Amino acid sequence: MPQCMNCGKKGFLLSLDQNGLCNACQAIIGSEVVQRVRIIQESQELVKKSANFRTRLSRLDLIISQLEHLIKYEEKGIAIIQPSAKEISQNTISQRQQSIDDEIHRIYDSALQKSGLAGTPSSKISPLLKAIDLLGQLKLLGESELIQSREQSLKTRINWVKFNDIEEKARRAEFKGNSAKALSYYQDALFHLLNDEIPDEKQNEKIHEIRQKIDSLKK
Repeated sequence: MPQCMNCGKKGFLLSLDQNGLCNACQAIIGSEVVQRVRIIQESQELVKKSANFRTRLSRLDLIISQLEHLIKYEEKGIAIIQPSAKEISQNTISQRQQSIDDEIHRIYDSALQKSGLAGTPSSKISPLLKAIDLLGQLKLLGESELIQSREQSLKTRINWVKFNDIEEKARRAEFKGNSAKALSYYQDALFHLLNDEIPDEKQNEKIHEIRQKIDSLKK
């Protein structure tokens, strides 16, 4: 006995199309599919053309949400579009993650470039802090090992900028023969190394070097 694959209606005289839909479901689903496919295609074009990350991401999310409605029909065995909505959805999800990863790299690389061109410690640190804030906002889109890795790298760079500034002041004071001031700066440098976020074992050589400086200045 013929039975509609969508609404479940059945009957010996029930007419079904090639997708196993009755006339009523064929009209409703056909109209819905046309509308959702139009939205998907328009969004795909915007993703290709837009240089704005948020615009691309919102459109990718819209595509995924539209495909979810079509996947429900496919799960009933109703062939809607080719390639299948499920296949397109999987590719779009991968594209979405790649878009996020690209944005992470862009934020990170831009921060390093601006920091490298800056002259003062504060101006070197500023773009790094801004990048950490932007990466934190991206966490709302989902946790990412790449975000954590880039955040840690930026924090490490900030710590080194601060340390290098203190060490440079210590060297200047030492060069000028101001041992007391140099000793104070080297002690500040050691305090920084021992209390920053970088594990001590990763900077043992520098810690040992600063300790030697302090010991020599105390004599």
